[in-house]
Amino acid sequence: MLNIYINQLKEGVKLMKLKILAIIVLFIGGVVFLPTLSTATPLPIGDPILGDSWAQRFEESGVGNFSSMEAFMTSIGDAFEAPGFLNFNSAGWNGSLVRSDYIKATGSTLNWMQFDIKFTGASSDPLTFDFLAWDGGILREAAHASWNGSGWSFEVFTSSYNDTHYNRAVVPEPGILILLGISMASVAFARKKFKG
Repeated sequence: MLNIYINQLKEGVKLMKLKILAIIVLFIGGVVFLPTLSTATPLPIGDPILGDSWAQRFEESGVGNFSSMEAFMTSIGDAFEAPGFLNFNSAGWNGSLVRSDYIKATGSTLNWMQFDIKFTGASSDPLTFDFLAWDGGILREAAHASWNGSGWSFEVFTSSYNDTHYNRAVVPEPGILILLGISMASVAFARKKFKG
């Protein structure tokens, strides 16, 4: 009888070890693999907001913490309208139109937020852009957004993101270009004067 009890106890210990091992494997798998399997995209909310141009309300969530967002227009001839990102539901966030094809927004670290993106042209015209969400220098989400004139579709490409596809250069202000032109003309004039 004692031998039966000891054998049952040994079997119970083996099962307990297997259960603990399974829990450890599942925990490690969840920590390592779940962040890379994120399929969150900016979620459009409601119908487009119409006016002289148009905007769409979006919600960003499901990717973990983020502190900045970028969008790059990928369709030819389409553009964002200043300030690009706007109407944040969280105070402290600011959007800026860097170029007509590139907008960015920064603010306090969040894991959920609603905001608008403003576009030029008519809402019936199709367009595409890439949306990126960052937590410092860590890419949390990369999604390709397509508007067909009546609805949105999204394709996540976070795992295949390539930073070299995006131009973040700032276009110089017209005033800076004028000053540069005046200074170059002054140098040319001074050089000509000292030669003659």
